Amino acid sequence: MIGAELLVAVGYGRVGNEVSLMCSLFDVVEGKRLVGVRYDGGVDQLPAMMDRFADEIMKAVTGERSVFSTMIAFVSTASGKKEIMLMRYDGSNVRALTNRNDICLYPAWSQNGELLAYTTYVNRRPVVMLHSQRGGSGRVAVGKPGVNITPAFQPGSGYLAVAMSHTGKTNIFLNDQTGRELRQLTNGWGIEVAPTFSPDGGRMAFVSDRGGSPQIYVMDLNSGQISRLTYGLKYCAAPDWSPKGNLIAFQAEINGVFQICTIRPDGGDLRVLTRGMTASEEPSWSPDGRLIAYSGRQTGQYQIYVITYEGLPIKRLTNLSGNQTDPAWSPAGVVK
Repeated sequence: MIGAELLVAVGYGRVGNEVSLMCSLFDVVEGKRLVGVRYDGGVDQLPAMMDRFADEIMKAVTGERSVFSTMIAFVSTASGKKEIMLMRYDGSNVRALTNRNDICLYPAWSQNGELLAYTTYVNRRPVVMLHSQRGGSGRVAVGKPGVNITPAFQPGSGYLAVAMSHTGKTNIFLNDQTGRELRQLTNGWGIEVAPTFSPDGGRMAFVSDRGGSPQIYVMDLNSGQISRLTYGLKYCAAPDWSPKGNLIAFQAEINGVFQICTIRPDGGDLRVLTRGMTASEEPSWSPDGRLIAYSGRQTGQYQIYVITYEGLPIKRLTNLSGNQTDPAWSPAGVVK
């Protein structure tokens, strides 16, 4: 008797640099196998295989995947320019996604993690690029005259919400992935940017200065009704809707410094998660809704940190030269 309720068993085979893993999770008490998966790949893919198996274990035990097979995209100035970088959920395996020798901003993952959208400059004009995880250098998806910034994928449709200024004012428009404009979502008199969707794609939070200062608003996409979410805060930006749907994270200026906050979609239960003298900005939820990545300036330059949804610090993920900002946490299953 070993006193265990669960048992993990892993077998393997190897031919040259190729390995096969046969991974199982057993319920010892019930005497049945809960998970049985096989992974094939190169020896260098062993860590990714084990992370994917860890995700399967978490799903079998808790009903939800965790973050083990996720990646985080972020903007780095380590090269002297602003490029998009990728890293594993724990800060390991950092690599460059873009090498445009230019300015790349606002990374955003598609719902299945196969595409990454971001803003960069083509002919000195900000456009939205789509970059496949299968390779390539990306293509221009949205490039209307004026600015095309802060892309976000709508869950379900895969359409891109983008802040665009081709009408003379910066509003949010819905586009398909070929750049065809489908619908103007907002019609503010000022600047409306940074869309983020509820998990069902039916509501959208965004930043608008229609009330005199940048604040967070929520729009019902069926009715078109817009309600202001944040009050009593001087400057709010960078909203990110939780995958669980119950909270929206954002940055708010408090005593002259940006801090990470959360609020319910109905405007209740405002919480400040970070407090201190250094800036904490651009929150991004993990796909299980338990963790938040953000860029913080604790060391004098911006690096990527992780906290729990209640604000408990977990770890610093990056230790690179320059500034690391604008993290975007992928869906589960991105690590192959």
